[in-house]
Amino acid sequence: QNFGAMDVLCTDKTGTLTMDHVILEIHCDVFKKDSEEVLRDAYLISHFQTGLKNVLDRAVLKYSELHRELSVEKTTKVDEIPFDFSRRMMSVVVQNPDGQLQMLTKGAPESVFKKCTHFESNGEIFEMEPILVGNLIEQVNDLSCDGFRVLAIANKKVKAQAAYSKADEEDLVLTGYLAFLDPPKETAKTAIAALRQHGVTVKVLTGDNDLVTRKVCTEVGID
Repeated sequence: QNFGAMDVLCTDKTGTLTMDHVILEIHCDVFKKDSEEVLRDAYLISHFQTGLKNVLDRAVLKYSELHRELSVEKTTKVDEIPFDFSRRMMSVVVQNPDGQLQMLTKGAPESVFKKCTHFESNGEIFEMEPILVGNLIEQVNDLSCDGFRVLAIANKKVKAQAAYSKADEEDLVLTGYLAFLDPPKETAKTAIAALRQHGVTVKVLTGDNDLVTRKVCTEVGID
């Protein structure tokens, strides 16, 4: 009888309206050109980070041919600055086969942007001038409007030290983005239409960003 009396249904998005099967669709530089470097950095971060691999990490690690190409066995993890929800980012410090120490960072674009002083395009490094930051944010918003979940990737060379901390996540070089797609379930649109016919309004409660959520809602028939 409680279900019968319901007139508002609140639902999660991921795995309820969507398939919860995340695919890495795009790995690109800051101007949305395909970038193998961004994919390689992302692979190393996902490979070396400790703790639970989330669905985005698993989508990156499916590119298993990179394991050999990157000589992962010859790359050494030096340190890790774990993810937390206040920073919304994480970093690993690795020593590459050539002996160079490098910090590799991934996270929510708006969080990573704040830590970057430069960005890379076509192999050149440019300063993050305020006028350019607006353009960079626009590229991310365009991807979000198309329904992609976006992560930013950044890096920098570092010197050897005993340990690394959040304070070292500064003066980064933004290299590009990963864009993941979690398609809507084929059954979601029909189910929502049936609920509407029975006088039930569907509301979505999600931790995902509003642009991605709007896109998914449009596809399943929620205003």
